[in-house]
Amino acid sequence: MLVKEIIEGYNESVSFTNQIGTFTISPERVKYTLLRNKYYQIAKEVYDQYVSDWAHYQHCNAFRHLADRKLQKVLTEKMEEVKNDLISVGIFDVDTPSLMEYADQSGYFAEYQMAYDAFEQRVEQINGNLQYEKAKREYRKENRARWVGGTFSSRSNYIDDYMHQAELGMRNMAEGAGHTLFNAVGNAVSTSNANRQLNDLFKNQSVRDLLNNGVLNAVWNLHFVLMDFLLDKLNICTWDFPGTEEKEKAERMLGNINSTVLSDEERKGIMKEAFELNPYSEHLYKVIFDYYPEDVDNITELAEYFGCDIESEKEKKAYEFLMENIGATEEEAKSAKENLLEYYKKIGITDYENLPSYQHINSVLDKFDLEYRTVDGVVFDTRDDADLAKAELSDIQEFMSTIQKPTKEDTLKYEEALKQKRTELEERFQSKLKDKYLAVIDKYLVDFDKLFCTISLFKKGTRKEAGQAKAVNFLKKHDTSTKEKREEALQLLREYLPEIGITEAEATDAMEYLKKKEYEEYYGKESSISKITKGLGSLFKK
Repeated sequence: MLVKEIIEGYNESVSFTNQIGTFTISPERVKYTLLRNKYYQIAKEVYDQYVSDWAHYQHCNAFRHLADRKLQKVLTEKMEEVKNDLISVGIFDVDTPSLMEYADQSGYFAEYQMAYDAFEQRVEQINGNLQYEKAKREYRKENRARWVGGTFSSRSNYIDDYMHQAELGMRNMAEGAGHTLFNAVGNAVSTSNANRQLNDLFKNQSVRDLLNNGVLNAVWNLHFVLMDFLLDKLNICTWDFPGTEEKEKAERMLGNINSTVLSDEERKGIMKEAFELNPYSEHLYKVIFDYYPEDVDNITELAEYFGCDIESEKEKKAYEFLMENIGATEEEAKSAKENLLEYYKKIGITDYENLPSYQHINSVLDKFDLEYRTVDGVVFDTRDDADLAKAELSDIQEFMSTIQKPTKEDTLKYEEALKQKRTELEERFQSKLKDKYLAVIDKYLVDFDKLFCTISLFKKGTRKEAGQAKAVNFLKKHDTSTKEKREEALQLLREYLPEIGITEAEATDAMEYLKKKEYEEYYGKESSISKITKGLGSLFKK
């Protein structure tokens, strides 16, 4: 909608009615509201894109190289809308560069520029080139590529009240920007930590918010540029917008709205007067909705007309409603979700899937469901599977109590019994819970094999080698000093051999051991001195 249509086509009052009363909007305020909303939507589109672009900048230097130039280009494009609005009412002697120059010199971009300059100054400080960069900055200031070129005559005084407020706000914002930016990271700068500090600065959300808001206001201020030119060129002054005093008074009144000494009628009166003073305050509609949520449709209509968003307040109310009714059990949580969905309808929320309240109740229900489907540390796909596991749990645990961990003394007899237990477990139980304990048995089997094949502290062998060693150790534990004792030990060994997995023919070391014991019985043990003497005798013979 061009400004000509707004000026010529909206010359009647507009009325809204809700629980507070009837609100009548003058034609002048209607026109300003339409103009305000038009440029706020333009500003919001640029703002959303600017915020989204942060994710595409990989580092601080990438942002510095691209963001400022990109914004200048976008502002120039959006200023075309101002130019077209001026052309629609017969103002033909302005162009986009002159409009940009006017906006720049009049301070309409100041909030963003000061925030960005503070950002740049902090970058330069981190880089540790303050003196050099100061000189370079001064040079850039004098020779920079202006936001545009061109000149224009002096600005009008039409919105001095607004500009006074805006200038104060810009100054405060700039001071705040500098404070935030300079405190976003430490003051100490060195080559070793410069990159880290630049990265901290780039990712600091307070810094980003200052720049983001500066962009939003820079674009939104374009409608004040338009109003300036309409007054200066055509003396068009058909806009009714609140000044500083009206805004501040409205906020003070709303700040007292919760006083316990107020009657309901007095409270309505305050809301209505605050509306008359400043209908563009989102705070106002949040207050109204807070007291009269049942009148959500009318309140939403009024807020949307004046370009205010109360969706966040609706969600806040929905979240509060949920937390008051969520309960402590799964059944109570299910009931709370049903009630929440009804509450969404009541307060006019249709797109709720991504809202914190909806996500929270779903996470609570998911937690209950996960707890239900978890049996003995195992998560099952369905509740039916979990129910079956719960029914078998005690029997499985009793069954497993009969199974012991392997020891170094265990033989193949243990292994065979364990395999039988595994088969029994697999066949006896139906739930997937058995898989947990089958894995336990499988580990026991692996552990048994390692223990069985360990011949000594530093030696491991095959099962045959381990069996041969175990056969010798078996004999060493028995008395083999006499023939009768050796025969008895040999018989016991023959009974033992299947448990260690070798045959008598394979038990060569054990047989050699018996022969040695037989020799010792008849010839006695050879002393160390005797061995030495024999060794010396053999040497002299040679």
